[in-house]
Amino acid sequence: MATAYGYKRAPFTYTWIIENFSELTYIDLKSPSFVIKSIGDTVWYLQVEENVHFYCHIRTNNFSVKECHGIDFEFSFLGADGSPLISKRSSKSRLFLSLLSRETFLERWAEFMPNNTLTVQCRMWRREHTVPTTDLCHARTKLKIYKESFVWAVKEFSALNSSEAGDFRNLAWNERKVYPLKPLTQKGPFMALILYLKRNSVYEDVYVDFLIEKGRDYVFSCEISVLNANGNVIVSKAARGRPYFSWTILRFWPLISKDKLISNKNLFLPNGTLFLKCSFEVCTGVISSEIEYCTPNVSSVVEEEEELLNFFVVRKEVDDLLEFEEYFIREADEKELDNQSVEEQSHSGTCNNVCPLKAALRYLNSEATLRDVSLRIGTKLYPVHKNIICSRSPVFNTIFSKNMKENIIEINDMDENTLLRLLQYIYTDTVGDLQFENALDLFKAATDYQLFDLKERCSDFLQMNLCKTNVRDIQSLANKYLDEKLENASRSFFLV
Repeated sequence: MATAYGYKRAPFTYTWIIENFSELTYIDLKSPSFVIKSIGDTVWYLQVEENVHFYCHIRTNNFSVKECHGIDFEFSFLGADGSPLISKRSSKSRLFLSLLSRETFLERWAEFMPNNTLTVQCRMWRREHTVPTTDLCHARTKLKIYKESFVWAVKEFSALNSSEAGDFRNLAWNERKVYPLKPLTQKGPFMALILYLKRNSVYEDVYVDFLIEKGRDYVFSCEISVLNANGNVIVSKAARGRPYFSWTILRFWPLISKDKLISNKNLFLPNGTLFLKCSFEVCTGVISSEIEYCTPNVSSVVEEEEELLNFFVVRKEVDDLLEFEEYFIREADEKELDNQSVEEQSHSGTCNNVCPLKAALRYLNSEATLRDVSLRIGTKLYPVHKNIICSRSPVFNTIFSKNMKENIIEINDMDENTLLRLLQYIYTDTVGDLQFENALDLFKAATDYQLFDLKERCSDFLQMNLCKTNVRDIQSLANKYLDEKLENASRSFFLV
């Protein structure tokens, strides 16, 4: 191939396919590593990071190598047919390019993102060297994306007081509305939406903040839309970012003026209620990332325990943990919520953890008195309250109805750990910190004992944790227990 330097040089071509992209996806992602023998023994990888622009880097694990002389390179985004949609080439010693703006990327979304897949191509040449063959490498990365969309009905919006304060932390309780979101894992990150009215000399504007307390360094995108009474979007704003410190705030300022809402109250504020549609997406990691094919002069490098997204865990000071405590779901009962996972908090409904009924059931679960029957696994007995377990499970109700005089019932279809989690759910509506294996067993027990809400929680957990090492087990479980959502999720995993 003739170049500006007059040399005939065959390129090294690295094609990197990134799956599960969406318009909200915000990434700082690295590719599987590789070595190009014709260039040397340096371990290389690509990195794509995005803010206002998409930046493409060629990087090396040798931190002493800050620049690389003698190499020309080119980055491209490819279309569905494999042809470049945009390309830029450089011979500078700093190996990165600003390929295009995010605005342009979104305008040409359908071209760049067939089937929600971004294909990045990097070509490299060793300057002033003739290489007789073209070396190739194909890699694929599959992102793990968590998506949530819901409508927040902000009741009594018309009675909300406005303030000149520009920070929700300086507002009184009657000057803000708070909507806690379910955390992604038992340990967070904890999230909340805060709405308030900011007053200036002319207008009162609706402000919304998306508060995120840092757990792992997840990458967040959020879109908030104001809906009218017919469910149509009036205005929409999006914000994207990651919590670099112990917390971060995505701001939607100003979202809409109060005057505009009041001007057509029947349509925009039916019964004094403001409706906000909130859609957020979190890139929580990488399901898989590997080199699928390379020519003999290229070798892949397996880096053990490598974090493929720039995630890290931050040590949080006590003050950081307490600063926003009042805004999160765990505010209800800190002691109990330490052992309560995401789905449990989100399924709590209107009866939260300070509900007297739940408090009474938790008390009965912790006390040994008044237990009138026992469940036995092997030689071990588990005393329980017959009325409680029968009211929660139709299967237990049938068992005890048939054996009214029996005080001990044999349990042969689950192990001790699963029974304990099942009883924990029956008494407290929580299941603790789920892991893959116990979620599988708990799913089976929940189905067998007709605890369908618990089954749904386990199914949601398994869907969120699908990966190539467990997808066949999950598909087999879905087929056996006729779980359509779980079956569709596992089938979709194979298709991509």
